[in-house]
Amino acid sequence: MDKNYEEKLKNDSHELLNLLLNCGNRFVSKEEICVCLPKIFAGKFYTESHDLCSYIWTCKNYINNNFDEFNYLVITNKKGELKIPTESEAKEFVKHEFEIKCKQMKRVWNKIRALKQIDQAYFEEITGKQFGEVVLKWTHFN
Repeated sequence: MDKNYEEKLKNDSHELLNLLLNCGNRFVSKEEICVCLPKIFAGKFYTESHDLCSYIWTCKNYINNNFDEFNYLVITNKKGELKIPTESEAKEFVKHEFEIKCKQMKRVWNKIRALKQIDQAYFEEITGKQFGEVVLKWTHFN
Protein backbone atom coordinates (compact mmCIF):
# COMPACT_ATOMS: atom_id res chain seq x y z
CA MET A 1 0.00 0.00 0.00
CA ASP A 2 1.25 3.48 -0.87
CA LYS A 3 2.62 5.18 2.25
CA ASN A 4 0.73 8.45 1.62
CA TYR A 5 -2.53 6.58 1.04
CA GLU A 6 -2.05 4.51 4.17
CA GLU A 7 -1.41 7.64 6.24
CA LYS A 8 -4.55 9.28 4.81
CA LEU A 9 -6.55 6.10 5.47
CA LYS A 10 -5.27 5.99 9.04
CA ASN A 11 -6.17 9.65 9.67
CA ASP A 12 -9.58 9.32 8.02
CA SER A 13 -10.29 6.18 10.04
CA HIS A 14 -9.50 8.09 13.24
CA GLU A 15 -11.96 10.80 12.16
CA LEU A 16 -14.67 8.20 11.52
CA LEU A 17 -14.00 6.57 14.87
CA ASN A 18 -14.17 9.92 16.69
CA LEU A 19 -17.49 10.69 15.02
CA LEU A 20 -18.93 7.33 16.04
CA LEU A 21 -17.68 7.76 19.61
CA ASN A 22 -19.27 11.21 19.80
CA CYS A 23 -22.60 9.83 18.57
CA GLY A 24 -22.96 7.61 21.62
CA ASN A 25 -24.49 4.16 21.68
CA ARG A 26 -26.49 4.36 18.45
CA PHE A 27 -26.16 3.39 14.82
CA VAL A 28 -25.07 6.20 12.52
CA SER A 29 -26.22 6.23 8.90
CA LYS A 30 -23.86 6.63 5.97
CA GLU A 31 -25.71 9.81 5.06
CA GLU A 32 -25.03 11.30 8.48
CA ILE A 33 -21.36 10.33 8.25
CA CYS A 34 -21.06 12.02 4.84
CA VAL A 35 -22.78 15.17 6.13
CA CYS A 36 -20.66 15.33 9.29
CA LEU A 37 -17.35 14.60 7.53
CA PRO A 38 -17.82 15.94 3.97
CA LYS A 39 -14.12 16.52 3.33
CA ILE A 40 -13.44 12.82 3.94
CA PHE A 41 -16.59 11.03 2.80
CA ALA A 42 -18.17 12.32 -0.39
CA GLY A 43 -21.58 10.68 -0.61
CA LYS A 44 -23.27 9.96 -3.94
CA PHE A 45 -26.64 11.34 -2.88
CA TYR A 46 -28.10 11.70 -6.36
CA THR A 47 -26.90 8.59 -8.15
CA GLU A 48 -28.21 5.08 -8.42
CA SER A 49 -25.08 3.70 -6.79
CA HIS A 50 -25.65 0.70 -4.54
CA ASP A 51 -23.38 2.26 -1.92
CA LEU A 52 -23.47 5.86 -0.83
CA CYS A 53 -19.74 5.97 -0.03
CA SER A 54 -17.58 2.87 -0.26
CA TYR A 55 -14.68 4.67 1.43
CA ILE A 56 -16.67 4.47 4.69
CA TRP A 57 -16.34 0.67 4.46
CA THR A 58 -12.64 0.97 3.73
CA CYS A 59 -12.13 3.00 6.91
CA LYS A 60 -14.40 0.72 8.96
CA ASN A 61 -12.41 -2.31 7.86
CA TYR A 62 -9.13 -0.50 8.54
CA ILE A 63 -10.28 0.18 12.12
CA ASN A 64 -11.38 -3.42 12.63
CA ASN A 65 -8.18 -4.81 11.11
CA ASN A 66 -5.98 -2.61 13.30
CA PHE A 67 -7.49 -3.12 16.73
CA ASP A 68 -4.11 -2.69 18.45
CA GLU A 69 -4.01 0.90 17.24
CA PHE A 70 -7.66 1.90 17.57
CA ASN A 71 -8.84 -0.22 20.53
CA TYR A 72 -12.38 -0.30 19.15
CA LEU A 73 -14.47 -2.37 16.80
CA VAL A 74 -17.06 -0.96 14.43
CA ILE A 75 -20.16 -3.00 13.65
CA THR A 76 -22.94 -2.54 11.11
CA ASN A 77 -26.60 -3.38 11.02
CA LYS A 78 -28.70 -4.60 8.08
CA LYS A 79 -29.17 -1.01 6.88
CA GLY A 80 -25.40 -0.52 6.70
CA GLU A 81 -25.33 1.89 9.61
CA LEU A 82 -22.25 1.91 11.84
CA LYS A 83 -21.66 2.07 15.58
CA ILE A 84 -19.18 1.32 18.31
CA PRO A 85 -20.70 -1.71 20.04
CA THR A 86 -20.99 -2.48 23.70
CA GLU A 87 -19.09 -5.59 24.77
CA SER A 88 -22.20 -7.77 24.55
CA GLU A 89 -23.11 -6.36 21.13
CA ALA A 90 -19.58 -7.01 19.90
CA LYS A 91 -19.71 -10.61 21.09
CA GLU A 92 -23.09 -11.20 19.44
CA PHE A 93 -21.95 -9.54 16.20
CA VAL A 94 -18.75 -11.59 16.01
CA LYS A 95 -20.66 -14.78 16.78
CA HIS A 96 -23.17 -14.04 14.02
CA GLU A 97 -20.43 -13.11 11.53
CA PHE A 98 -18.47 -16.26 12.43
CA GLU A 99 -21.51 -18.43 11.75
CA ILE A 100 -22.02 -16.78 8.37
CA LYS A 101 -18.35 -17.19 7.43
CA CYS A 102 -18.39 -20.86 8.47
CA LYS A 103 -21.29 -21.49 6.12
CA GLN A 104 -19.47 -19.65 3.34
CA MET A 105 -16.28 -21.57 4.04
CA LYS A 106 -18.18 -24.85 3.83
CA ARG A 107 -19.42 -23.88 0.36
CA VAL A 108 -15.90 -22.88 -0.70
CA TRP A 109 -14.48 -26.08 0.81
CA ASN A 110 -16.93 -28.18 -1.22
CA LYS A 111 -15.94 -26.34 -4.40
CA ILE A 112 -12.24 -26.82 -3.60
CA ARG A 113 -12.76 -30.52 -3.03
CA ALA A 114 -14.64 -30.79 -6.33
CA LEU A 115 -11.95 -28.85 -8.17
CA LYS A 116 -9.23 -30.98 -6.62
CA GLN A 117 -11.06 -34.16 -7.74
CA ILE A 118 -11.63 -32.80 -11.23
CA ASP A 119 -8.11 -31.61 -11.92
CA GLN A 120 -5.42 -31.43 -9.22
CA ALA A 121 -2.90 -29.96 -11.65
CA TYR A 122 -5.27 -27.12 -12.58
CA PHE A 123 -6.02 -26.48 -8.91
CA GLU A 124 -2.31 -26.15 -8.19
CA GLU A 125 -1.87 -23.93 -11.25
CA ILE A 126 -4.55 -21.42 -10.22
CA THR A 127 -3.66 -21.38 -6.53
CA GLY A 128 0.07 -21.82 -6.88
CA LYS A 129 0.00 -24.14 -3.88
CA GLN A 130 -0.90 -27.59 -2.77
CA PHE A 131 -4.45 -28.14 -1.51
CA GLY A 132 -3.47 -28.23 2.17
CA GLU A 133 -1.44 -25.04 1.94
CA VAL A 134 -4.43 -23.16 0.53
CA VAL A 135 -6.73 -24.38 3.29
CA LEU A 136 -4.19 -23.35 5.93
CA LYS A 137 -3.83 -19.89 4.38
CA TRP A 138 -7.58 -19.36 4.16
CA THR A 139 -8.16 -20.42 7.73
CA HIS A 140 -5.25 -18.28 9.02
CA PHE A 141 -3.61 -21.14 10.89
CA ASN A 142 -0.16 -20.79 9.34
